[in-house]
This record gives sequence, structure tokens and C-alpha cells, in this order.
Amino acid sequence: MLAVENLLSANVGAEEALGRAIDADPGFALAHAARARVLQLRGAMPEARAAAARAVLLAPFATLRERGHVEALALNLEPDMSRTLAHVLEHLRDFPRDGLVWRCRLWDKERGSVAWGELRDFARRSFPAPSVAFADEHVVMACAAYGDHAGAASRIEELRRAEQEGRQPAGRVAADVAEAMAAFAQGNDDTVIRLLAPVLSELVRVGGSHAQRDVFEETLLGAYLRSGRPEAAEALFRERLDRRPSARDRSWLQPFSPPPAS
Repeated sequence: MLAVENLLSANVGAEEALGRAIDADPGFALAHAARARVLQLRGAMPEARAAAARAVLLAPFATLRERGHVEALALNLEPDMSRTLAHVLEHLRDFPRDGLVWRCRLWDKERGSVAWGELRDFARRSFPAPSVAFADEHVVMACAAYGDHAGAASRIEELRRAEQEGRQPAGRVAADVAEAMAAFAQGNDDTVIRLLAPVLSELVRVGGSHAQRDVFEETLLGAYLRSGRPEAAEALFRERLDRRPSARDRSWLQPFSPPPAS
């Protein structure tokens, strides 16, 4: 439990806790797969692939849901993004609470391979009406990423109405975050910054784990960089690194670092 908590909250100690779990049960496929993810996040790709390969070997002895997790984590280490996403979509049809893929759009990576139409349809089937704020944010994200701006606007309007009528536990944060995510998909970075920056400290109100809410921070970073605000991006990167180590954030911060003295 400690290992999973540290992994999902992007805190230190996950790798050590997973090591203890594997020592206690070397056949625990999910622990090997989770360790592969931790190693991937700190840039140790050969070790991550070795851990994932071990998880795949052990997966036949796990439950169907655990096998799906293991395969998804292993595929995520490989360059064939379309194959990874096809597996993720298949897994989500049976276990709809297990994952979301908005980060594929951030940083312009593999944008054309994401099946946004399928994700939009899946999100609307799963949450046809406003429910918990975290789910509503992702319905808006899927609609906006697909280009269904009317669908995104409709859900945002419902969130605003719930806020005005005192029916929204997350308050204005729910609608502000949803509207910011829709604005990001349309390239309206000024709106993203105006809505997201003031509510960063209140993101916990929309629900989800720290790692799941990280997508909103990354969207703000994307807006800062895309709109030519490197100083604001650098400040947020440094704030994130103060909270927890991240090889990925450190690599993104490198262009802002002064060159070494000659």
C-alpha cells in the first residue's frame, strides 16, 4: 500500500517499498510492473524494461484486471503508441476507472495516434450527466481533444449552473478547471492561464490522486511554454521539483538553466 501511495502521489520511497514487496513475494507481477513505471519516470529505461519483462512473465498467474495493468505498463515502455492505446481502450471497456490518456496531447507527442473519438464516446457513455468533478473534467477533456467543442461547452455550462445553485462540492474550481482544459485544446493559452493559475492550490477539491491531478498542472505548463512565458514555466517547474524529484521535470528544466562557467 505504501508503494502504491508513493507512486500515485509522486513522492519518494516508492521504489524502496516496491523492492520490499518483491522480496516478500517475488511472484507479485503488479509490484514488478509498478517498479518498471517508477524506473521509467526516473529515466532508467534498461532497468524499467527488465522489470516490465519480469512482470509479463508472472502475469499469467494474476487476475484479469492485474494482467491488463501489467500489459499496459509494459507496452508504455515501447515506441508503438497506437498498440499501447488500443490495449488501454480495450482494458477500459471492462475496467472504466483504471486510466485516462490526456497527457498524450501534451507536449505534442504522438498526437495523431490517439483515438479521441472513441475516448469521447466512452466518456459520455460512462458519465452522461454531471457527477463527481474529477470525472466531469475528463469528459470535457475528451470532448475538447476530439473537437467536440459544443459537448465540452455543454458540460461546462452544467458545472457553472451547479456552482451557482450551490450543488457543486468543488465550488468554482470544477468549472474553472474544465473550461481551462477546453481552452487548451483550442489553443487559447491566455484563458488557460487566467483560469488555472489561481486555483492550483485548490486542485485537491476536484478529487483524484496527486498523480492524477498532475495533468492539470502540466496543462498550465504547456500553456506557459506555448504562449512564450518561460519565466512562469520555470517557476512552476522548480516548485514541482521542490515537492518531489522527477527526472522528467529536470530534463524539461534544462533549457532554463544557465550554461556552466567556462
